[in-house]
Formats: sequence, C-alpha cells, structure tokens
Amino acid sequence: MDIKQPRHLDPAHASQLLESARPQLHVPDDATLRVENVKATARGTNIQFSCNTPVPLEGADLGEASGVSVDVSLKGDLRFDKDGKLVKKKFESPDPQQLDAIRDNVSKLVANEQVYVAQPGEEIDPDKLREAGKPWYVQADENGRLRLKRAYMA
Repeated sequence: MDIKQPRHLDPAHASQLLESARPQLHVPDDATLRVENVKATARGTNIQFSCNTPVPLEGADLGEASGVSVDVSLKGDLRFDKDGKLVKKKFESPDPQQLDAIRDNVSKLVANEQVYVAQPGEEIDPDKLREAGKPWYVQADENGRLRLKRAYMA
C-alpha cells in the first residue's frame, strides 16, 4: 500500500487520492467513487467514501436478462498514517440479501413478460414498448454491460 497523501488534504485532493486507490479497491473503471467525509487527526487522515458499482445478476429464471448489471451503493474507508502512507482500507461487499431482493424483483418482471431485451445499438421506442406492455427493457451500455432501464411509468 504505497499511496501517499499530501500533508494538507482539501476535497479536490481527497477525490484524487480516492481515485488513485481505485485499483486497490477492485472496483470497475465505470464505478462512481465519491468522497463523503475527510477527517484529519494527529495520527493521520481518514477518508470515508461511497461507491456506486455495477453488480451482474445471474440465473436461469432471469431468461435473456441473465447477466444484467444493477448499480449497488457501497461504503468504505481509507486510513492514512501521519506520514501520509495508506495503512488501512475497508470496503464493504454488496449485501447478499439486497442482491437477492433485486434479483427476485427482476425475475418477477421477466416471468410477467414485462421486460424487452433490445438488440445491440437498437433505438428504443417507449410507445411501442407501452403497446406491448413492457415497461422495462434490457440493453448493453457503453461498457458492454447489460442494464435494466425503465421505458415508461406503468
């Protein structure tokens, strides 16, 4: 853990430091990292952060939507000693119960035929999906991840 912090840490530096720690946190490049709190003490500095990261859902009951990614918000801490060396990192894992609930919800949408699976690059027409009774659709994002999106409010 050889990341170092500057002596005086302002919010912009805290964000840069958090970004530099991204590889050690093992989050995807498109995960959104946000500094929530910076606390300096005589022993060092603590950066509390949150992260929205995509988590894929798998299962036969998801049909063609298997592999769809959902964003999950996670929290973590980076602790630096008084010399600015990263001495501890804590980053929570996705809550399995939360993921099960999301997966169950998507599974029910699929079972009730409320999800349309779009072709790569297909332009979505919400009016056509409304006529078909499909308020949700799955389409690959710019990073190639399948995403569940709302076509219209039912």
